[in-house]
Amino acid sequence: NTSDPRSVIKTVTIADYTFVVNTSVTAAMDSTLSEASSNITQAVVFINQVSDKTTYSLTVDGVTVTDDTTSDTTLSTTQVATDLVSGLNSGLTGFTIARNGPVIHIKKSDGSNFSIDGNDTQGNTQMTIVKDTIQRFTDLPTVSPNGYIVEVKGDENTDFDNYYVKFVTNNGNAFEEGQWEECVQPGIEFKFNYDTMPHVLVRQADGNFRFARVDGGLYTVLNLSGTYSRSGSTTTVTSANHGLLSGDAVQLDFTSGDGVDDVITISSANTDTFTFTQSNSLTTSGNVTFGKINNYTLPKWGERTVGDLDSAPNPSFIGSKINNVFFFRNRLGFLADDNVVLSRAAEFFNFFPETVLSVIDSEPIDVAASHTKVAILRTAVTVEQELLLFSDQTQFVLTSSTDNLTPRTANVVVVTEFESDDDAQPVGAGSSIYYLSKRGSFANVREYVYQRDLVIRESSNITVHVPKLIPSNLFKFAVSTSADVLVCLGTDEPNKLYINRWLYGQQYQKILNSWSTFTINENR
Repeated sequence: NTSDPRSVIKTVTIADYTFVVNTSVTAAMDSTLSEASSNITQAVVFINQVSDKTTYSLTVDGVTVTDDTTSDTTLSTTQVATDLVSGLNSGLTGFTIARNGPVIHIKKSDGSNFSIDGNDTQGNTQMTIVKDTIQRFTDLPTVSPNGYIVEVKGDENTDFDNYYVKFVTNNGNAFEEGQWEECVQPGIEFKFNYDTMPHVLVRQADGNFRFARVDGGLYTVLNLSGTYSRSGSTTTVTSANHGLLSGDAVQLDFTSGDGVDDVITISSANTDTFTFTQSNSLTTSGNVTFGKINNYTLPKWGERTVGDLDSAPNPSFIGSKINNVFFFRNRLGFLADDNVVLSRAAEFFNFFPETVLSVIDSEPIDVAASHTKVAILRTAVTVEQELLLFSDQTQFVLTSSTDNLTPRTANVVVVTEFESDDDAQPVGAGSSIYYLSKRGSFANVREYVYQRDLVIRESSNITVHVPKLIPSNLFKFAVSTSADVLVCLGTDEPNKLYINRWLYGQQYQKILNSWSTFTINENR
């Protein structure tokens, strides 16, 4: 809620979604922590090889058990694991110990911490102990408890930071073969506080609009229509290829006849009709619109699914107020303080990386505008293949060192230094961008011109010849590139339009720059 929506609310529309930002709200993370059920201490012991005349030793909470293969008639990694488990069960209390082949799973029954160590007389090459961390990913066994999370610390030969993997069993059983998948560190904040994030205005399938949080919630759209006939307590609805099934819950809106709007459960259905019963008796017929309950799902802001707070940090708008929202190169973008934050390419709701093992070109982009002055970014406008960014006193351009805009190539550089005001959102027209600059009780309208081929980057005052025409309370710019017209609208006289007409000649030389006013309903 806000008492000043004109200055506080910022929007951008992408297809059926209009993103709505309340610039007075500080974006925050939700206090829910990641992988809470996996955040317990446990260990896995993997007997990866077996040799004759070898002693395997395992110590858990001060209790040591050994297995010597000297007298074994058959060498087996499974047998070594079995002997060690037998010894542990005899010497330990308060532990849960399980075995699957040559792999032993150990944890305390209350989930608390414990100590574990082990060795073998083959230079410690035949036994691997994993207790929440491991040096190399290749040392992990293919059998582990379902949901077990391990931190892979890496070594000097790797160029990535620590990362986390989670074991997913093949059949969903508690302790069996499966695969290790990259995951998020347990016990950290991993999703946005949806109340503090931008909301969306969604154009529904029935043509109506829904304003909602981006939280993945369900909602019902009455996207089907047909006729109905009721006799007694039974109603039959006819609608070709309705797609509903017996047992579906359906919301009904009767648009004619005496039917009463209701939520019902279908008792029987075929391709073109379905029936249901209600408690009271009635005879009527007419038209009806309807839809299956919760037949649509709202989008949801992406969550941190890999890494930790260092390798997959919060977007820089967290803890700050989002100043504006824009769309650029198939990415949703936010401005917060001096930062430009772009979503994953074509994934407008995701601001966390897909993996921390490498930098993918489509990953989110988060860069800051570096300057000696305070540079709080207010607005953003696309010009050619670049994004022009406005702070109160400086204009920046988000560029790329290559043709593709990626996390590695994105850069923000200063282009001009003129005062600007964000009361009116700048607008683009071809190679020009028009923006507001206040001057006491009047305002200047400046034109930023950019042409890549001519390497022109300048900002000129197009109201220099009418210094007292444009009031300082402008709040809206609109352009027509077909008519070569810029229209400005102020708050004091909302029925008065300030109109600029332009014309360019050869070599991009402006030969017409005229201002006029047009008042709608002068007696207002």
